[in-house]
Amino acid sequence: AVRSDLDRDWSPALSGYGLLMITVCSGITLLAGKPLVPPLTDTTYALVHGAVVIVVGTLMFNAGSRHVPAVPMTVFAQTEMVFVPVWALLILHETPKALTLVGGAVTFAAVVGKAVYDTRIAAPPPVPVPDVPLL
Repeated sequence: AVRSDLDRDWSPALSGYGLLMITVCSGITLLAGKPLVPPLTDTTYALVHGAVVIVVGTLMFNAGSRHVPAVPMTVFAQTEMVFVPVWALLILHETPKALTLVGGAVTFAAVVGKAVYDTRIAAPPPVPVPDVPLL
C-alpha cells in the first residue's frame, strides 16, 4: 500500500504543504533576481487562456464525452500533449527539443493505432456469399 495508515486524514497537512511550497518557490524566485509579480502581458495571456481556451476546450470535451466511450475519449485526450509543441512553435516561435518531438510522435502513433484498432474491431464480419446460383 502507498499509505501506511488508510484511516488517517491528511487533509489538514495540505495547507501547511501549500504554505511550504509558496515559501520555497518565492525564496528561489527572489534569489534568482526575478519579481514575484509577473508582467501585465503575461498575466493577461494567463487570464485569457484560463477564461477562454480552457473553458471552451473543457465544454467541447464534455460534450464529446456524451457520445464517445470513456477509454477512447481518454486516449484521444492524450493528443493535447502531442500538439503542445506544435502550438509553441507556431504561436510562441519556440523550437521544441528532439526528445519532445519523439515523445509526441510515440503518443500520436499510439492514438492513431488505437483508432485504427477500434475501427477494425467495430467493423462487422464479412457475410459469406453462397456458391450456388439463386435461380
